[in-house]
Amino acid sequence: MDFFFCVQDTDLYEGLEPSELAKLPNTTNSQVYQQGEILFSPEQPAEDVFILKEGEVELYLEEEGKKITIETIVPGEVFGNVSNYKTVYTAKVVRKSFICRTPKKVFLHALAQNNELCFRFMQLLADRLTYYENRLASLVRPAKQQVVDELLRMKAKQERTVFGKVFRFPIKISHQRLAERVGLNRVTVTRILGELRKSGTVKINEKTGEIQVKALQNA
Repeated sequence: MDFFFCVQDTDLYEGLEPSELAKLPNTTNSQVYQQGEILFSPEQPAEDVFILKEGEVELYLEEEGKKITIETIVPGEVFGNVSNYKTVYTAKVVRKSFICRTPKKVFLHALAQNNELCFRFMQLLADRLTYYENRLASLVRPAKQQVVDELLRMKAKQERTVFGKVFRFPIKISHQRLAERVGLNRVTVTRILGELRKSGTVKINEKTGEIQVKALQNA
């Protein structure tokens, strides 16, 4: 697959001049992954940096049978472990996905050679850190507020703007997966969603699992 296709419409690469892109190492491979495939885990560390072009990938922790979702990756996002620390979470394909991947050493070398790319990567790391801080802050709030906070974060990801282009992805998630994202049990999440639907703040398609956030605000 063409390198330029892999990097277009991504937060990290979009907007770079063609002359700058041409200087980057063209060692990106692409592949279609089926639902349920594991991209990396603590037992199988990530040796690549990934770009999700189509589909959905879930990053999660699992301890003593309990699963907590860290983040759901949507098309256009870059992910993977580029630190010197061991990978502690798992990346699993939730829906059939088209993914491009670059060896970590090659990616880090490209950052070292391109100041603009390095600056953008630092911005993405800062944004992701803020995202995780907000999720941690939400854990001490009442259960209903935790669900509301998570839906607001999902809505923000649903409507992303990458250098002037607006991307809209439907919020499609089961009650069980939403429960894993907020660290609550499924029964509690189902009850809260029922309350939100009754108040008219969300509309839920039970057949597809798609959630339409209509007038959701902080509870």
